[in-house]
Amino acid sequence: MRKRIFYFITIFLFFYTNNIVLSCTESNTNKKNNTNSIGEFVPVITATTKDGNKTTTMSTDTNELKKYLAFNYFKPEQVKFHLTYIDNSVSNDRLSVPGPSDFYLEAILYFDTITFKAITTSYMKQDWVAPKYNKEEFNFSWMDAIIKQELLHSDSNYHGHVDLFFTMLNNRNCHIWMLNRKLLIHWHT
Repeated sequence: MRKRIFYFITIFLFFYTNNIVLSCTESNTNKKNNTNSIGEFVPVITATTKDGNKTTTMSTDTNELKKYLAFNYFKPEQVKFHLTYIDNSVSNDRLSVPGPSDFYLEAILYFDTITFKAITTSYMKQDWVAPKYNKEEFNFSWMDAIIKQELLHSDSNYHGHVDLFFTMLNNRNCHIWMLNRKLLIHWHT
């Protein structure tokens, strides 16, 4: 009888210890994949809602944002974005008229100091007439109050930039506003 109890206790402790070790290893793996340049853990949060042909996604997942923006030249440390996709493709309704689908992307890209300085230098080297974007265009409803304040108090002589590096097709519908180590991106089709 004692041997059986000892046997069951040994098996229980083995599985219990094994589960603890595996859960700790899994947690550390996730932290390594979601850290910024100074090693802080950055949680990835994604929420998607669907209403008819309209899908809205709010996320902090850099890999998800890579589907819409190219990070070949400058990779952000963190992102936060709001994507609205309106599917205008053919439906079963006889009276509907198919058309191109639309999407609206609002994003905040956070960069380390060195990368942001390289971005600023690259954009300032470009020779074009400065666009006349209005900073209210970048005042996203979902944005944190601190960033809204930074935007509203940004230089009144600054009027934004046309995107050169982040859209796959250098689409002129992609507008950029620079803040301190942050880019605000507004893009629509």
